[in-house]
Formats: sequence, C-alpha cells, structure tokens
Amino acid sequence: MSDETVTNSIEISREEERGHLIEAGELSLWLCCLPSVQTPHQEAPADSNSEESEASPRFQTPEQHSEGETLAEDPLISRGWSIFRVPVHVREVDEGAYNPKIVSIGPFHRDEPGLRAMEAQKLRFLNRLRKRISLLNGAVNLENLENAMEVLEKKTRECYSEHFENINSNDFVQMMVRDGCFIVELLRLYRKKYKGRDVKEPIFETRWMLPTIARDLLMLENQLPIPGKDKLTTDILINTEGECPHLLALFQSTFNPSDSRLPTVRWKTWNQYDRLPGKGWVYNAKTLRDHGVQFVQKSGNLLDIEFKDKILKIPTLFIDDGTSPVLRNLIAYEQSNRYAAPYFSCLAVFLDSIVDTPDNIDILCNAGIIKQVKGGNKELVNFLNSLNKELEFDPEDCTITTQIVDINNYCTSWKAKIIKILRSNTDFTRIALTYLSIVQTVISSSNFTSDNSQVVSPSPSPSPS
Repeated sequence: MSDETVTNSIEISREEERGHLIEAGELSLWLCCLPSVQTPHQEAPADSNSEESEASPRFQTPEQHSEGETLAEDPLISRGWSIFRVPVHVREVDEGAYNPKIVSIGPFHRDEPGLRAMEAQKLRFLNRLRKRISLLNGAVNLENLENAMEVLEKKTRECYSEHFENINSNDFVQMMVRDGCFIVELLRLYRKKYKGRDVKEPIFETRWMLPTIARDLLMLENQLPIPGKDKLTTDILINTEGECPHLLALFQSTFNPSDSRLPTVRWKTWNQYDRLPGKGWVYNAKTLRDHGVQFVQKSGNLLDIEFKDKILKIPTLFIDDGTSPVLRNLIAYEQSNRYAAPYFSCLAVFLDSIVDTPDNIDILCNAGIIKQVKGGNKELVNFLNSLNKELEFDPEDCTITTQIVDINNYCTSWKAKIIKILRSNTDFTRIALTYLSIVQTVISSSNFTSDNSQVVSPSPSPSPS
C-alpha cells in the first residue's frame, strides 16, 4: 500500500474522530483518580523542523552526537527513549503500583496470564472501530491498518528502553494495532457517555472495570508511543512547550499550574542546607500552625499551592485505592524524562515535608485539604512519606519554589517567632496574660483616681453682710 493511501486513510479516520476524540480536560476527568484537573493554556505548536527541534538531545541523529561517533548500529541509542521499565529500587517501595491489574498495553506486560482475559475485549473494540471507519472509506480494513503500522514499527520500537527481540515483527505490529485501537475506541465511547449519550457497553456497566482500566492506562510501563505532536495538537489541547510521547505524558501535562514559570528564586542563595527547616524543605503542618500559619482548602488544580498573609491554600487531595498508583506513575514518568516538568515530584517532597505524624494529618483533614476514603492516619503518613523515597529531586527545577521560600521566610520572622512562643509555652502565656491583666487594672485604677482628684469643689457662697 502506498504512503499516500496510508495518509488518506489516517486523515479520513482523524476527520471522523474530530468530534469524538476526548479533549484534555475530559481525558483528565476520566483518567484521573484525583479531582480538579485544569487544562493548560494552548500555545502555538512549535515547528517540528526548527533548529531547536533538530538540536534536541532526546532525539539526536548519529551526525548530531557530541562525540562524533555513529550510533546508528543501536536503535535504542539513536533516539531518546520515552517509555521505560520502572527501576527495581523504585518498584520495591510499592510493587503493585506499577503493574497493570486488568489490561496490558504495549510490550512490557504482554502475555501475562492475569491480563489475557482483556485480549478478547481488545479484538471486539478493534472490530467496532474498523467497521465504523469502513463506513467512511471501504478501502480501510485490518490489513490496511497493519500495513500502516509496519511503516512505523522501527520508530515505535525505538521509543522503548528495551529491544523485545522475543517479539517478532508480525506480532509486534498486531499488538500495536490492537492496543492502539482499543484505547481510541474506549476514549471515544467515554466521551460519548460523558456528553450524556447512551452507551451500551459491558465495560461501562461494570462498576469496578472502568476505573481499573483507567489506572492501568496511566502506568509508565503500559504506554504506547503517540505520533508526532503535529498530528496531535489539531484535535487535543495540550501543552506544546514539549512533546507528549504517550498517554501518561499527555495526562501529566494537563496539571499545568496557574503559574508554572521557572522559579525566580534560586535555592543556591541558601548557602547551607542545614539552615533549611524540617526535612530540609519546609516545616511540618503542626509547626507551621504553631507559627501562625492557617491552612485553607481551595478548589482547582492539585498543584496550585498559594501562600499569602499567613494563609496557606492547598487544593484538596482525595485518598483512595487509586491515588497511590496514579501519583507513583506520574512521578516515575517525571523521573524518567529530564525534560518533563517535575510537578508531582515537587508535590511529593512538599507532602513529605509537611506530614510527619498523624497529628499533621488531623490538621490537614480538619482544613478539608485531605479527604480520606479508607485507612487510618498512620497508614496515610507512611504513604505520603514513601512518595519521596528513591526520588531524585533538584530544588532549582521546582515549580513551587517561590511559595516554599515565602513560607520559610515568614516562619523565621519575629512575628512568627512570638506567635510560636505564645502558643507553645502555656505557662508563660498564662503568666503573661495575668501580668497584662494586672497592669491593665493598675492603669485603669490610676486613671480613675487621677480623674477624681481633678474634680474641683464649688466655692462657698459669700455670707450676707
């Protein structure tokens, strides 16, 4: 099949899907087990042929290699990887967070016994999508899709950090077509349901299946490469400052904070890390409260943290069974891609700093910042602290550096220190209040006596002569 035929088939399919492909905000609403997702502002897509794109270190050609050596003999080096296997030392923190529960996507978990049941559903979704496309163009069939995928096989394999030599070309092509069509059709059906239209699909009628599939689709090892962003931004609003190489990256890009500029305050201005509070970043919730900081829940993006006039506003974090795998895979993606904004890595360090004990959880829960569906406070403390384990973190890349510096500057101010002394030493506070009451009484009594002494008695009337 010619390249022109493949292109026409893809364009016809995309045109039919233009009204059905889910937008970034709606994608987040379904995929996210966390609420209040904010879609980033759309910007003009960068020219894929620009000098900046050509010079990108993630996609160097053999001629662009800094040492001049030819890397074409190894396809895993000739391009930047975008889909990785989670390292063993990271997996050990929470093994189950990185393994799909019901559906495998791509080669990492292919043919695992516990995931084979969904293969029949993938074929059913593939046939549904194929029949719908055939109504527009009778020339498009399964063979056409596989032929088109064969053209992209080499580049697709290069997106993974492993060779997968045990998967031959035919099996790899069929896997990518089947998995890709499953995702496209699933998102189309969800958008239809989200718009209030009736969807007769068993997956949508089973209470546990759709949320589980959603979490599986957000696992780093369960991703398919997305074609170039020039083909994607036409239909989906995404942050085009960088590429979204797969669905997890696209989802992460929708959590663009309201002010996601590079931090203007550089951490190197703090000469010694031992001068930093708490665990090296910010005080815990109880200490902040003792310094007069008031915790307030706010709506909106999970990463939009604000601090002003002693008020620390933090969006609500819902804790349920899906929170751990979603957060851990978002962090794993940011750790695997040096050019991804470290939104959730920053959040992990922040949460680890402000939560030390169950008392800190009580403070955040009472403020409405944490809403916990199940589990105790101690379990939640362990979970939030574990997010920071095996995490490579550079404070200079953090998107909330300004807020952290403002919080720490306030806590070192004389006003905050006085508040802390008054709140932490009850005996001193009681004595001080008693002393002030006595002083106030003495002053009031003195003023009363002074006022009476100033009253002049009337002069006696002159006696008659």
